[in-house]
Amino acid sequence: MNKKMIPVFIVFIVAMVLVSTWPYVVESRMPVNRFISQQKKSGMIPVVQFVTDDAQAKSAQEAADIFNRKAPTKVVLKAFDLNENMKSAEGYNMGASAGYVIVDADGNVGAQNYGIITADALTEIIAGVHTH
Repeated sequence: MNKKMIPVFIVFIVAMVLVSTWPYVVESRMPVNRFISQQKKSGMIPVVQFVTDDAQAKSAQEAADIFNRKAPTKVVLKAFDLNENMKSAEGYNMGASAGYVIVDADGNVGAQNYGIITADALTEIIAGVHTH
């Protein structure tokens, strides 16, 4: 290889690496993914609730509060507006409906369903989710 081509080759390789990793960088900066990452780092079980209005967000938060008062395992619920986070919702096959996703300790989807989470549903789901 010609010595003049070595810098061009190196620049090409660096550009290819950047192009291939860019989608992951963009995805990791999405609000839902940042929330999940932060809660996992702190040792909590993240519950992502996609909502279409404030009443749904309030109902989901009340369910999480009730669950946390009586259960030994604690969850952190955050409601995300479906319209503002449509790409994340589509990533979990939520479509245009309210729904929730619970991420286990390994970072896998432990449970997901349509609708607004309830304290009873949390109790049932968390019993079967890997929490540590």
